[in-house]
Amino acid sequence: MLIWGGVWYIIRYFAIPSLTKDNDEVVRHAAVVVFAQSLFIFYTIGYLTFPRLLYKGKFLILLLVLLGLFQLIYITNFLEFRYLVSISDSRLPGNPLYVSRVWDQHMSQRPLTACLTDFLMAYLNYSWSFYYVTPLLAVKTTIDLVRTRTRNLVLERDRFKLESENLSLATQRLSLQRDYLVLEVNFLRSQISPHFLFNTLNAVYNRIVDADELAAELIAKIASLMQYTLYLANKDQVAVEDEARYIDNYLGLERARFGEDVDIQFEYTAQNESLQIAPLLLISFVENAFKHGVSLADDNPFVHVALHVTDSRLVFTSKNSIITFDPDAELEGSDGRNGGIGLENTAKRLSLLYPERHQLRIQALEEVFEVELVIQF
Repeated sequence: MLIWGGVWYIIRYFAIPSLTKDNDEVVRHAAVVVFAQSLFIFYTIGYLTFPRLLYKGKFLILLLVLLGLFQLIYITNFLEFRYLVSISDSRLPGNPLYVSRVWDQHMSQRPLTACLTDFLMAYLNYSWSFYYVTPLLAVKTTIDLVRTRTRNLVLERDRFKLESENLSLATQRLSLQRDYLVLEVNFLRSQISPHFLFNTLNAVYNRIVDADELAAELIAKIASLMQYTLYLANKDQVAVEDEARYIDNYLGLERARFGEDVDIQFEYTAQNESLQIAPLLLISFVENAFKHGVSLADDNPFVHVALHVTDSRLVFTSKNSIITFDPDAELEGSDGRNGGIGLENTAKRLSLLYPERHQLRIQALEEVFEVELVIQF
């Protein structure tokens, strides 16, 4: 508003009076018309024509629009000068003022399209109506171009940032695939004739089942773990019931190992036991509880594991007693027994298998280490 106030002041009290040297009615009427034309030209060109045509490179259409606008303004000036002559003092003898000279010598003798064919008429049309608004249009156009350039630089920066993030994600996936290959090689190296060992365990079980029922039960659990690892762990998906049985057998072996010295509990409920999940996804949390939990707890050590499954959600929790919390030790992961891949690799695996569909919370309290995993199906 301040700028337009200054433009009005210049037109009304300096430009038009010094140009016309006419009576106050002529000056006032001409100033209103020129100011109105300046507003119309500025907002039409600055906010409609340039953004839609100039900034988008549509130069031919832009030229036609500007010529049409130039012609429209000339028509209004033609009508304005015809009116100003009727109220001007230029009709007085010996007093040929500006309005009368322009009208009599130029405008009245030429057609309405003279501004497009006669250089003098084009100059008069420009100097009367476009002169004051041109600097304002130049400033606005410069600001628009700077803003557009800045916005394009920001978009380009964001594009590079996105490409960098995509590259980082691809690198992480390659790293994860490499880790899987290393684990698979280590797993294969650790298996010495697995079919032979599995069949041997069955043979030993059949021979001692009548002599030592507890030892036979332990052998059966080991055989079940081997069967799962041998025939199901290489699949993309397994039934949640099979995963729960694997955990239960593992905990059974640990009960036999620690006896009553460690409180080991497993709670399992499932509304849909045929629900499919990735194999060996939960065992690393259980292995971690024994390796870095029970071994560090001297007073009333415990491992409590729970697995609850509905038609749309899996909730797994693992709690174990600890004395002190060593972050490096807790995230070190398992040693590879029974296919465990460690907490860190498990977190990566969850991000790859269930992106945006899982929540993993790992926290160490004063005497309890707790893991909670929720997967949405």
